[in-house]
Amino acid sequence: MAPSIRSVPGPKRRFFQYQATDFRSSLAQPVEARRRRSMRDTNVHCLIAALLVLLLVAVGCGVPKRYETCSICGSTREQTIALPLGFVPSPGECKVLCAAPGFATCEHEWRNGISAATPDPVRDGMVVLVRQGSTYGAFVLDGQATSPERTHYLWCFRSDGGTVLDVSDPSIQHGTGSGTRISFGPFAVSWSPAREGAGWLYYPHTPGQPIRDEDLHICITSEHEIRNLNAADPRWVYRASPSDEGS
Repeated sequence: MAPSIRSVPGPKRRFFQYQATDFRSSLAQPVEARRRRSMRDTNVHCLIAALLVLLLVAVGCGVPKRYETCSICGSTREQTIALPLGFVPSPGECKVLCAAPGFATCEHEWRNGISAATPDPVRDGMVVLVRQGSTYGAFVLDGQATSPERTHYLWCFRSDGGTVLDVSDPSIQHGTGSGTRISFGPFAVSWSPAREGAGWLYYPHTPGQPIRDEDLHICITSEHEIRNLNAADPRWVYRASPSDEGS
């Protein structure tokens, strides 16, 4: 009688399963180690990149700055932004760019951004003189409104080299206009309402910008009529920006 063939029981199978599991574990260990090393290298590279950016900002690109305007007196200032190694911005040194009238006694409320507005709103009926090169003009605002934002104005100008303005003189160009911008002849002045009957005028330049004689210059007067008004009188101070000392 031929001998029967008997299968080998489970331990052999378990042996091979154990060997396979142990083999997989041995493969997984270096993969996990490589993953941890990769994460560590990535963090190091990010830190180096951040330090390089900080160095470029502080040395190559200049110190970051913020510009602010006082909502009460209209003064402007420049504030440097400190960037410590913790990368948390904090206020640095301040430099006043334009000290408006009343600066010393004002309880300043600084707002981000620089305004090119005149220090005070212009009320209805006030004569505003303008100059570009040797061309002089004047206008009077009337009916300034906040809703809708709009103003009316009477204007005149002369470009013949003369300086005396008078709306009753037929040789001087004059007229009326309305809208959200004062525009006549070569002049264009930005405007926005401050309240009913008063509005802001805007210089063409912000503090610190270079100014040319042919740029728009503004002078707010205490006059209420454009009658025989010498626009070149030395008492009138024309400015092209809030920090302009005047001419």
